[in-house]
Amino acid sequence: MRIGAKKLKIPVWLVHLRHRATHWKTPPSLKSLRQGCEAALEWLKEEHWAKYKETDLKRQEGGMLKRIKKSALQSRNQLIDVLLGDGFLVPTVGQLEEFGCDTSYCASLTEPRLPKTFLRFWLPLLKMVSSPAFIQVFLEKLFAKQKLLTKEPKGQRAFYIAAWISEVLLCNRKKGARRKHRIFRNRIQLKGLDLISLCLDAPSISMPHLLQLILDDMEH
Repeated sequence: MRIGAKKLKIPVWLVHLRHRATHWKTPPSLKSLRQGCEAALEWLKEEHWAKYKETDLKRQEGGMLKRIKKSALQSRNQLIDVLLGDGFLVPTVGQLEEFGCDTSYCASLTEPRLPKTFLRFWLPLLKMVSSPAFIQVFLEKLFAKQKLLTKEPKGQRAFYIAAWISEVLLCNRKKGARRKHRIFRNRIQLKGLDLISLCLDAPSISMPHLLQLILDDMEH
């Protein structure tokens, strides 16, 4: 019994307690029995319930990730449209405060970069759905969104749209992007001429910076 208990990581004193309660004429004290009950429940929790729950959660999470990936492939345009709405990749002032981000980031429109905290929040999802086709469409829709914001060139929306464009283009460089915070790791062959046309069609304060990033990318 003791050998079996050790293999199962059951405390030996619990085996003795059970033996005494079953075979001895004088039963253990109520205090000892309560301690034994608590120890037995703790063993069940650690060795069975917690492990089963963790396995079940991983299984559910894996299934969810697969469904998201499949959905991203089938409904790429709709997914990107949703992400580019206010409160998602373009945060509200309230969300920025929750993230602890400085709302004055909008002042650096000439060379916009996303706040690290905000970028880290979105990286798991974007890494999961990113593919060469997704990234190209993502950039095209970002520029289309930027074109609609020409009347508010210094607004928060304009900043975050430009910052996402900048972040994606920098990811395609070997150097320049924050390695830990890359949306994708392997270089993507972007349609540079199309992106230049879209960029010129959406004039903004950040346009010279974004054009330079596109041209640098085309040098490869």
